[in-house]
Amino acid sequence: REAVLTGGLGEFNRHDLSAKEMSPRALEEAVDCLPMMAERTLIEITDFDLFKAGEKEEYIRILSSLPGYCCLVFVYDLIDYKPDARTKLAQTLKQHGTAVNFARQGQRELADWVRRHFKAQGKDIDMRLCEYLIELCGGTRKAFLQQSDSFYVILILSELWKGMGWGTVIYIAAMGGIDPALYEAATLDGAGRFQHVWYITLPSLLPLITVNLILQIGNIMNAGFDPVYNLYNKMILDKAEIIDTLVYAEAQAARYGLSTAVGLFKNVINFALLLSGNLITKKINGYSMYSLD
Repeated sequence: REAVLTGGLGEFNRHDLSAKEMSPRALEEAVDCLPMMAERTLIEITDFDLFKAGEKEEYIRILSSLPGYCCLVFVYDLIDYKPDARTKLAQTLKQHGTAVNFARQGQRELADWVRRHFKAQGKDIDMRLCEYLIELCGGTRKAFLQQSDSFYVILILSELWKGMGWGTVIYIAAMGGIDPALYEAATLDGAGRFQHVWYITLPSLLPLITVNLILQIGNIMNAGFDPVYNLYNKMILDKAEIIDTLVYAEAQAARYGLSTAVGLFKNVINFALLLSGNLITKKINGYSMYSLD
């Protein structure tokens, strides 16, 4: 910035655009701004994915005809820069620009570097104290919700914990309805605990299990919008994107045709899975939850 924005009116020659503000018109207006008492202007665009944006031809036209006084910089901080080399847009960027990768040092690497310097002084420091020291110096502790590798683990554990109480109540109530005389008769015949479970408890719970199976199969494509959306952020976009969040994002962007089509496709698949689950339970129990006769 200091090298580009020379003179005393640097802030007047600097234009910042966020991903929400970005559009071909906004970019063209920033490019057309002439430098004030300086040689150049600086346009800085943060976390805008050019390759997922619409109106690519307009962006290609603007990027191909940038004036000499304009310095355009795309900063990718929270999202990854993933150019598709087969597209005309990527070829335009390669021809008129330069991609520079600044690798961000991870928390683990920085902590190891601090520990090595402590050992060089003949001292030792615990990893937790090291992370606390980094935090005091302006760093941050390990953010699990911003790491793609941790997303699935957190989501699955939270969903299991959420449904554990309700599932326990349902199955304990069903087990309470089993006739104790069945267990007593099985004990007199020499059955152990495993035989009790296998020949009495599970067959008695089978109708409840099949009903829950049908209900869950009908929602298998939903994936749970609420927990995913609550854990959703740009750092884990590559792992957290599901059909429901895509439909929501397309509707927010006023692309109602695509969001409706995707939602309809998902519901058709859910309906087909529901019918399949119904047929499977009929094969197991001899009767089904929904009769097609």
